[in-house]
Amino acid sequence: TASAGSGKTATLVERYLELLRLHPEINVRQILAITFTQKAAAEMRERLDQRLAAVLAQDLPDSERACLQQVSQDLPTARISTIHAFCTGLLREYPIEADVDPAFAILEEVDAAQLRHQTVRRTLEILARTKDGDPDKEALRRVLGEWPRHYLDGILNHLLRKRRLARHWCQRYNNQSPTEIINSWRTVQKTACEPTCRALLGDSHFTAKLAELAELEPLTSLADSATKRLTPIRNPMRELSNVPKLEKALEIVPLLAKELLTAKGEALSGRGLGKKSNWEETDLVRLRQLVPEVGQSLAPHAETLALGLSPADERAAEVLSALARIFLLVDARYPRAKGAGERLELDDLLERCHQLITGDRDVQNRLARHYRFVLVDEFQDTDPLQWQIIRPLVAVDDQIAPDKLFIVGDPKQSIYSFREADVT
Repeated sequence: TASAGSGKTATLVERYLELLRLHPEINVRQILAITFTQKAAAEMRERLDQRLAAVLAQDLPDSERACLQQVSQDLPTARISTIHAFCTGLLREYPIEADVDPAFAILEEVDAAQLRHQTVRRTLEILARTKDGDPDKEALRRVLGEWPRHYLDGILNHLLRKRRLARHWCQRYNNQSPTEIINSWRTVQKTACEPTCRALLGDSHFTAKLAELAELEPLTSLADSATKRLTPIRNPMRELSNVPKLEKALEIVPLLAKELLTAKGEALSGRGLGKKSNWEETDLVRLRQLVPEVGQSLAPHAETLALGLSPADERAAEVLSALARIFLLVDARYPRAKGAGERLELDDLLERCHQLITGDRDVQNRLARHYRFVLVDEFQDTDPLQWQIIRPLVAVDDQIAPDKLFIVGDPKQSIYSFREADVT
C-alpha cells in the first residue's frame, strides 16, 4: 500500500521499466497497466518517456541501450489505460466472441438516461395493454396499488441505472412470496445478532445490572422520562437477566437497544432521567447510573441490533416480488433498445468483457499467455467485477501467479465503496 503523495506513479514506472530490463524477450504490449483515470494513464506514459530519456542519456551496454531504445519507440502502443478503455479494446478485438458490433458506440450518460426512460415507459405501456389475469400485469397492478405511476417510473429508472446490483436481488426475490422474503430477512437478522446476544448473555455484569434495573420502580403511576423507557422493557429485562435461551434473547436484546440507546446508537445519558417526585432518592440515583452503563454495553452493537423488521419492512415484502418481476422485464428490454451490441454503456463494457474472458476458455488462455505482467494502480477502488476481469489474466490453474501481478493502493483513499469497491 502507498498513501497519497508517496509516489505511487513513480513506483509503477520503475516497476514497469524493471520488468522490461529483467525480461528483454517481452515488449511493452505484453505488460498491462490499469490506471484509475485517463489522466493517470497519460501521466504514466509521460513519466515513462521521461524516465527512458534519462536512462538513455547514461552510459549503457549496447544490448541494454538497444532494448530501451526499442521500448521508447514502442511506448505509444503500450497497454496503459483505464479498465474501461482496456475492455473497449478487448471487445473490438473479439467482437464475434463478445457478441458486439465491432464499431459499437459508447453511450454518453445523457443519452443513456433518455434511453432508460424510454425503455421504462415502453415496458409499462405494454404491460398495461396485457390482458387481465396475466402474471406480469398483476404484478404491475400490485405495484401501482402501492405507488403512483411517476414514482414507479423513478424507481425503475434508478434500478436500471444500477442494474448490475439490482439484477442480483430482483432475480432472487422474483419468485418468492412475501412470507418467504420476510423469513429470509429474519434469518439474516438472526445470523447477524447471534454473536452479540451470546456475548451479552455471557456477561454476568451486564445481566446483573439488568436485574437490578428491572426492580427499580417509581413511587407513583405518573409517567416521566424514565418510566416511558423502562416500563415497556421491565419484564424483558427480568427475562434476559435470567439468561434465557438464545431464541428468546434474540427477541429481547433489540427491544432493550431501542429504549436504552439514542437515535444515533449511543448510550443514553442518566442526567435528568426521571422526576425526583416520582422516585425514591436512592433508586433514582442508581437508575441514572445503571441506564447509561447498560447502554454502554449495547452501544457497540447498535447497528446490528437495529436490523429488526418493522411494519414498513412487511409492506415492502408485499410489493417486492412484484417490483422485481417488472424490473426484470425492463432489464430484458433495455439491451434491445441499445441495439443489441451497437451501443454500450460503461457498465456494459465491464459486463461484456467479463463474459468474454470467463466464458471463452480459448480467449482467456490467449490473453493470459499474452500479458506476461499486470500492474494495477489505485487498487482500493477496484470493484469485484473489475477484479474478476483482471484475475484470469494473472492466474495459473485458478491460482494467482506470485510474480505476475503488481498492485498499488491505499485503503484510506477508497472512495467507491458505494459501487462495491472492496479494499480487502
